[in-house]
Amino acid sequence: MEKTRQIFIDLDDYRFIPESRQVLEVLYKVRSAYPIKVTLMTTPLYSEGNRRDTYPFNPDFSTDWIEYGVHGYEHKRHEFIDNKENCKIKFNKALTLLKDQKIPYKNIWRTPRWETSKEIIEVIEETNQKWIILEHYNRNHHLFFNKRFNNLKFFTYNWSIEKEIDTRLKYVFGHGHCFSNLISRYYCTNDIECGWRNIIKNLDVLDRKYDLEFKFISDLL
Repeated sequence: MEKTRQIFIDLDDYRFIPESRQVLEVLYKVRSAYPIKVTLMTTPLYSEGNRRDTYPFNPDFSTDWIEYGVHGYEHKRHEFIDNKENCKIKFNKALTLLKDQKIPYKNIWRTPRWETSKEIIEVIEETNQKWIILEHYNRNHHLFFNKRFNNLKFFTYNWSIEKEIDTRLKYVFGHGHCFSNLISRYYCTNDIECGWRNIIKNLDVLDRKYDLEFKFISDLL
């Protein structure tokens, strides 16, 4: 294992709309250099900004190197800063939308805007299914650090895709976003369109010293 580095990459805010094809096109550029695997965290009914996603979804992007996780319901501010019953309703609505559209999502959750509450954590724990919760350690560690859960595993990212990888890490959890000028009015420094060259650059550095093993987040379930 000392000579191996395991690489995990997830991107937030993937949306099943035609414009998202350009996200896939950028990922193919990285894929042409390294056999990456990517977990796309998707919001089934994205309604931020001046546009609301509508049915039908267009999930024609099936590949053996992409999987989908669940990134909230509508991506609204404070969406899961709510009472437990409302959190449960929104959580179940998100899963129902994905199931209805036959999106093969994995049991991977990240709350929009890192606005996780103990209520949504309890809702997911009580599904009695195994889930991975992707979290921001500095903001939400009090919700999971030194606590025991029967069904949940918590992971935090240790590499933002626009920055340099710490080559000492045996397990690299890369994190970015699927923003683009066509998809969103927001700008983010770790947008995949801005960061894809940096991903290759950093993988080149690791590849000179280590064997690289690319993994899905769901491999940790």
